[in-house]
Amino acid sequence: MIVVSNTSPLTNLAAIGQFDLLKKLYGSIYIAEGVWTELNAKNQSWPGSDEVKRASWVKRKKVKHQIVVAAFREDLDRNCSGIAGLYQ
Repeated sequence: MIVVSNTSPLTNLAAIGQFDLLKKLYGSIYIAEGVWTELNAKNQSWPGSDEVKRASWVKRKKVKHQIVVAAFREDLDRNCSGIAGLYQ
């Protein structure tokens, strides 16, 4: 199973000390580069930033399908539409 995450589960689980729950449930997850950028916005270390950096089971991917991103951008924010563009 392929699991793709946006920022919210990463930051929320890290904030309550349950970040590793994602690994226990899914083994590995993928995030778009935009998610990584959001976790490190304004040169701050947001909850989840350090955890993602250390977690070898979190894989960062570049968005492959910009057309999909553009199609979803009307209804979703930039990072969520980027997630949709990771895979066909």
